[in-house]
Amino acid sequence: MRGASALDTLLQHQRDKKLAVLIVWERVGRSRFAPAATRLPPSSVLSRISDVRVAQFWDGGQLTSAELRDAARQHPEWPSGELRNAGVIWDTVFVFAPGGRWDDAPPMPSYVGGDVVDVIDEVQKRL
Repeated sequence: MRGASALDTLLQHQRDKKLAVLIVWERVGRSRFAPAATRLPPSSVLSRISDVRVAQFWDGGQLTSAELRDAARQHPEWPSGELRNAGVIWDTVFVFAPGGRWDDAPPMPSYVGGDVVDVIDEVQKRL
């Protein structure tokens, strides 16, 4: 949840930028890295992001992770090798160029990094 708060702070410092921010919450099983998340986070978590440029979605089927992984496997020029591993992608930021569209496949990101708290300064530089 610290990542959501860090992202909200970044967005407040970038109010003059024209941005579209999508946050995808996915089902994540319990692991040594994350607690179990089997449904949409409660409103107390969702409200950590207050910027009107943000849309939040629940993806219980992990379809977003699957599509991003497939695209990364097909395009070795994508900026992060970690996307080629199996499993859900979580606590990760993707930055896409202005005008990028996700039609049949996601566009190539200009930046991929995580954990959100650890990469927030780099994300700010790339916006």
